[in-house]
Amino acid sequence: MKTTSMIWKIAVAVFLISGVLLSIQGYALFTNNAPKKQSLGSNVIEVRMRVIKNEWRWDPKEITIPANSIARLRIFNEDTYEHGFAIKELGIDKKIPPQRETVIELTNIKPGEYDFLCSILCGKGHFEQKGILIVR
Repeated sequence: MKTTSMIWKIAVAVFLISGVLLSIQGYALFTNNAPKKQSLGSNVIEVRMRVIKNEWRWDPKEITIPANSIARLRIFNEDTYEHGFAIKELGIDKKIPPQRETVIELTNIKPGEYDFLCSILCGKGHFEQKGILIVR
């Protein structure tokens, strides 16, 4: 009887530990905690971004890329409503649908600092949803 009880306790402990480990892994995937930048070739940079749910801000809000490279911005919108991503100086204005990833490719940008912002009126924090692209 004691052996059966001990086996059940071990089985429950293994089950609980497995659940915790899977939850941690799922959280990391859900919050997009992958590396923010990833080089895809000699001059292709991939940047992972997100719109943080109900906070009206970009993560990261500052991006630095080399001049004359190709930058692929992968922006995941955590919100249940649409945002926009615009860099007026570069003629970029793209809708970011809710709970989806949108890819924006930037090519051969000259050195400088470029402001980016949300281009779709999205709520109380809309006018503070800004960031900066630094090209060196």
